[in-house]
Amino acid sequence: MTLATRLGMLTGHGRDCLRLVAIAKGASAMAGKIRAKEVQIVFEARYSRGYRYLDRCGEAMLILEDLLTTETGQTWMPHEMRPTGAKMTCPDWDVTMTFDAYHCGVDQSPCEREFDLPRVCEIVLATIMARFDIRKIDRLGYRKIWLFPTDSLEEAGELSASKSPFDTYPCAPPDSMKLKSVEAVADYEDKEANTGFKVQSRPFSRPDAPVEADPRLRLHPHQLPAKQREALFEQLRRRRVRFSSPEAGLVFDIDYYQIQPAKHDVQSFLLAGNHVMNKLLQAIEDKK
Repeated sequence: MTLATRLGMLTGHGRDCLRLVAIAKGASAMAGKIRAKEVQIVFEARYSRGYRYLDRCGEAMLILEDLLTTETGQTWMPHEMRPTGAKMTCPDWDVTMTFDAYHCGVDQSPCEREFDLPRVCEIVLATIMARFDIRKIDRLGYRKIWLFPTDSLEEAGELSASKSPFDTYPCAPPDSMKLKSVEAVADYEDKEANTGFKVQSRPFSRPDAPVEADPRLRLHPHQLPAKQREALFEQLRRRRVRFSSPEAGLVFDIDYYQIQPAKHDVQSFLLAGNHVMNKLLQAIEDKK
């Protein structure tokens, strides 16, 4: 006798139970592989001798407002122009553009809407370089931050340990102890020291995040003595909330960069960065 048949005999709702079991199996499969939630994207260009920022900030803002609005079809709103820096935002995309005498950047957080990042970055960098007579870029940076959501701080620590690039230090701990959490940082650079990336992983939690998850959340609804249907839908609801507004999880952070690039080709730079990031993200998602 199948589980669905037994549940149908107990509750008198055979068809409902079949549907619930099917949903539960799908939910269990989704829970087996935790998806990464992209939470921030940052592009930055650093430069020297950007002294004309103080004289030409307003002019650059006018040009960027017109160009970005025309090219993206979205509204870009100037927010501030100060000696310490200028800022413009696109509210519909949660994107912020900033620049000053030393750097310019594009930042999206949260990452709920897709947008043409390469095109926006090209417009910003080309405009700033032209208006401030920038001849050389000292550093191009491209950073992405993901979060693997969990239900508690304890689970965030466990996930950081399971996804860690190492299982233990050279000296194993006493038998009564296990690895609780891991913060890992690694830097990679080519032999010319002009292209590289930094990758980090660490547990994350909000102040109100529970230390331990409710053990009932780890049970399949059919294992509960009563109110199985309500328990299933509550689990599905919590999974949606966990992904949309996580209280705890594992942060995975990659910063790809080029030092004094010979060409200011934003498209190629971001493409190369995405190749590195996607490969690393896939590896950490697959690691058990």
